[in-house]
Amino acid sequence: MLIAQLHDVPAPENRPAPASLDNPAFNQAIAGLQSQFHMSLGSAYASFESMVANQAAVMGLDDFFYASTFIFILIIPLIWLTRPTKGGDSAEASAAH
Repeated sequence: MLIAQLHDVPAPENRPAPASLDNPAFNQAIAGLQSQFHMSLGSAYASFESMVANQAAVMGLDDFFYASTFIFILIIPLIWLTRPTKGGDSAEASAAH
């Protein structure tokens, strides 16, 4: 969950936080949740927080796949550098199939 926590950080101090009462888009989203789903104010806040947490988790998973891609790209040259073992077909190798 550490990667998801990296994506759920507060906004810089020079602009209002995306999920603050000073942000009109946030207020509109909360009002929309209240009117569409007939939620109380607390339920709308909880639903919004759940959506933010889910999006942070997806972004964290996305970062994990980017890191995995980078690692596999680094490993590809090792496959080309390895040489096959000498000896060709052995009895042990053919018995495995």
